[in-house]
Amino acid sequence: MPSIEMAYQRMVTSASIPIKVTKNSHYATLLGGCALVTREVLEMEDFQLNFAAQEAL
Repeated sequence: MPSIEMAYQRMVTSASIPIKVTKNSHYATLLGGCALVTREVLEMEDFQLNFAAQEAL
């Protein structure tokens, strides 16, 4: 994890954003894509959307 954080800091020097590993990390790309598409379609580019994966019952 430290090497990932150091590489990120070299790429993005203007902001410090924490990197977290979650139990649902296998959904990260899907949920990020959903957030991107939703903001574009609803013209909400300035809003931060947070999606959470839920386990099926």
